[in-house]
Amino acid sequence: MTVVQPGSACFADLVGRRWALTLSAAALALGALLAAVARNYATIITGRSLQGIGVGGVYTITEIIITDLVPLRLRGIWFAFLSVFSAIGLCSGPILSGVLTKTASWVRAY
Repeated sequence: MTVVQPGSACFADLVGRRWALTLSAAALALGALLAAVARNYATIITGRSLQGIGVGGVYTITEIIITDLVPLRLRGIWFAFLSVFSAIGLCSGPILSGVLTKTASWVRAY
């Protein structure tokens, strides 16, 4: 994710914010789909790599759009608002996946 951020910012300057955000979201969705249907480890790695590219682009371009639209004195509030949702996802994701791993199953008992 971190490696992609400078490149996605330059890409957003070249093609525009809308197309860069759309392509980043498409890479994120394609990576999630690829990782979900993976049958081997190489496919999972490829899918997760695409997800990292997509997340890096989405996060960076979202920050760029905020700096384009929001005045300087209100930017801190908007960045805090964005960071709160990122923190909630980063904290609750591993906990939820641990609970699902322990309690849920792919096999149905009939």
